[in-house]
Amino acid sequence: MFPATFRRLQVFLAVAEAGSFVGGAEKLGISRPSVSEHMLALERDVGFALFSRRRGATSGLTAQGRRLYETGVDVLERIEQLSQELIGGSTQSVQGQKRRRLRVAAHRFILNEVLKTPFADFSREYPDIELILEAGNYSEVVNALREGDADIGFFIAAGEKIEVATEIVGTESIGLYVAPSHPLAQRSRLDVAELNRQPFISARKDSRSGLMLERMLTPFGLVDFPVACRTTEDDVAREFAIAGLAVAIFFSRSVADDVAAQRLMQLPFPVPSIEIELHQAFSPWRRTDRATRQLATYLKRKHAFR
Repeated sequence: MFPATFRRLQVFLAVAEAGSFVGGAEKLGISRPSVSEHMLALERDVGFALFSRRRGATSGLTAQGRRLYETGVDVLERIEQLSQELIGGSTQSVQGQKRRRLRVAAHRFILNEVLKTPFADFSREYPDIELILEAGNYSEVVNALREGDADIGFFIAAGEKIEVATEIVGTESIGLYVAPSHPLAQRSRLDVAELNRQPFISARKDSRSGLMLERMLTPFGLVDFPVACRTTEDDVAREFAIAGLAVAIFFSRSVADDVAAQRLMQLPFPVPSIEIELHQAFSPWRRTDRATRQLATYLKRKHAFR
């Protein structure tokens, strides 16, 4: 009987994929000593070295380690498939074959504005994969990844510390928008003093969205402006802005239709426009299997992120 525990096998695969103990620790969100303890115990259990350790170099796999990795990948994929079938029941394709469930957690803007069409195209190209799409805020997406409730996640960030290992896959522009009736709407140039006297629509100061906006706006001198409304709901913010009540901060893509219909206008400040990062992350506790890799590769190949 194979002596390794499921947990040790998870840690081993994370280290092998990251290329180092440090990378494996970051992927799983555990300490470097904990990874070392798991790997020493696993090597003791199986009776041979899994990594070729060299000072100052990454931890390469030995021949036995490569064999265990190849087998371990298959084992974890089978376990995850069984888990999904037991929890949610198996889903059959039109050909009667089981379909892989791929769980995605994404920031609402990314899901609704950036990825809705690429996801539909992906489903058309890969009919054997069932997408389960959940929208949420930053905390909800990261928690889904950390708890293993999502295979892959997408969220926005502005240079702050992130609790999971991520890859920046694109950027989105953010601008300041007002109604055509707003007193600043027809101005070709604006200064910071004028903007700081105008009411804004903003998020709560103690929320992550509020802190992120503050981090982005402060370098341009936008501080201590009056606030007409605090909300994280885009629809509410749009209504306030369209009514001419305040300056609103939007992703440019999300209000493109309003601008085209002349319900909103973008103010000529700041120049250049503010860019925010779009991040992709895999769950540290779920196997990055073939279906998950297919989705990530497909989105890059189709240039889903600008």
